[in-house]
Amino acid sequence: MVLNRLSYRNVVFYNIVVALSAILLSAWFDHDVGVVINFYVTLTLYFGEGLLLASPLWLLPGRWRIIVPVAVWLSTLFLWVNVLYCRYWGDLLPWSLIIEPASYNVFVFDAIPGLLKWSDIIYVVLPLFITWLYRRWRISGAPMPSWQKRVMFVAIAVVAYCLGICASVTASYRYYLHSGNPTSLGKVLKEKVSTLSNGRLFEWQGRGLLLYTYIQLARDKGAIDNLSDNQRNQIENYLGEIDNYHTADSAFMHNRNKNLILLVIESLNSWAIGEKINHHSLTPVLDSLLRAEGTVACLDVVPQRRHGGSSDGHFMYNTGLLPISYGSAAMLFADNDYSGQTLTRHFASSVDFIVENGSVWNHRATTKAYGYDRLVEQINVDATPIDSTLFAVAADTIQNLARPFMAEIISLGMHFPFVDKNLASPGWLENAAVSDTHLHNYYKAVYGFDAALGEFLVKIKSEDLYGNSVIVLVSDHDLDVGSRKSDGRIAFIALNTGLTRHIARTVGQIDVYPAIVEIMGFDGWHGLGLSLLDGRNSSAVLYDGTLIGTSGSEIDSLKHRAWPVSDLIVRSDYFRKK
Repeated sequence: MVLNRLSYRNVVFYNIVVALSAILLSAWFDHDVGVVINFYVTLTLYFGEGLLLASPLWLLPGRWRIIVPVAVWLSTLFLWVNVLYCRYWGDLLPWSLIIEPASYNVFVFDAIPGLLKWSDIIYVVLPLFITWLYRRWRISGAPMPSWQKRVMFVAIAVVAYCLGICASVTASYRYYLHSGNPTSLGKVLKEKVSTLSNGRLFEWQGRGLLLYTYIQLARDKGAIDNLSDNQRNQIENYLGEIDNYHTADSAFMHNRNKNLILLVIESLNSWAIGEKINHHSLTPVLDSLLRAEGTVACLDVVPQRRHGGSSDGHFMYNTGLLPISYGSAAMLFADNDYSGQTLTRHFASSVDFIVENGSVWNHRATTKAYGYDRLVEQINVDATPIDSTLFAVAADTIQNLARPFMAEIISLGMHFPFVDKNLASPGWLENAAVSDTHLHNYYKAVYGFDAALGEFLVKIKSEDLYGNSVIVLVSDHDLDVGSRKSDGRIAFIALNTGLTRHIARTVGQIDVYPAIVEIMGFDGWHGLGLSLLDGRNSSAVLYDGTLIGTSGSEIDSLKHRAWPVSDLIVRSDYFRKK
């Protein structure tokens, strides 16, 4: 009887330990990702979550109770992976990526050591302690009280969690009252469970793991089999309105029969172009290209990627559509019919070059979806710098393509953690007094890319390809680099266009596609954006509705509407069923 009572108390204490550990882990996670929350909310919400996490101890018999420490390990691993992802991307891990393992590759895993901190030990020590305590107190074999009492303990866990949600709602309500934006408790509660996206960090704040998980799963709308009349009108009205803004410039008509070489550059921040280190330019080749005749350039492009990372950039540049509201279009909708909306349809032949395996970000499927004739993948980079090897293979391959051709070359040398063992740097850069290791490595990677680009341009000029080609350089996305935070701007540089123009206006990443179409002198589909060459265009809208710059009410309204319209187009496979 004494043993039974002791075992019963052990289970009670174990429940409490799990709950307290949930508070510590979640609060530490909040600290790591920079989410500011109310202490009272933290205490009540996470304690309730911990009790719910441990509640299977009261419901399951014998060995099945191992589910609790397993759940602790899984939830802790989820938090830790999100911490690492947030240190890289500045956001939480999208659920769609969890079920898309093809996106994990050697370059992703190579980045992990550079993201680790000594404080991360807590994500290992706490679940280890929970597991040790489970075995030490023999929880799996502990006698249980009556079913009535066990149900009572589960009910206590549920009530504790509900109190945590109430605390979160109350804290938000008080915030609205004191901020001068009074609202009702009902609206605040609706906001807490809303599946409308305001960014995953926001969705975590004051919600905890369980409610956050619900929001992520409930938000994934999936494909739309049949558009409603209202949805179809929404699409068609937008396409009709944006078409009025698409213009052709006669100065570019001579480019119609030229080749198009699209260089998508990994993680190139605009601020890196022209950066000085010890009085030396970090990008001498890019600097000279910006000064060259026939260059159209804009270094004030606002990135608009979402959950798809780099693949979102490739999607925008190849289709003229915006990323979907949740998930990755490259992973979820690569089977759509984009044939009438891709750049490749204008050319006699086309090829896509990547360094990694074609399964990464579903690249084999997207290469086909975007109309490329073939994909060159898994380029050997063991002996030479990554980008130098990539450009050398590309330069050799495009010589034999039917003209005019389109070639997309996707660089990788500047992928975090920016370490290429074969890359050599000049002494002034190698020995530069930069205390931030990641930033120093980024400088070297940028310099290496710039040098590789110079070699590539020399090569295609010697083969008489340059004069017959428009070369477009674009960043796939921006990136915080160590202590140097991104200013939210990426680059667009088009070479050999026949017109020299430097654009000092704020535009969006979606505005690159119509600019390429305009520069190439093409007719037809111009995408959902407004060409960055259009003097009326001086703004960008992010997925959460944030307006950067201003173009005027009509244009800015169009830019806001582009996001839901694009989402409907992609999810319904609109162009196939049109």
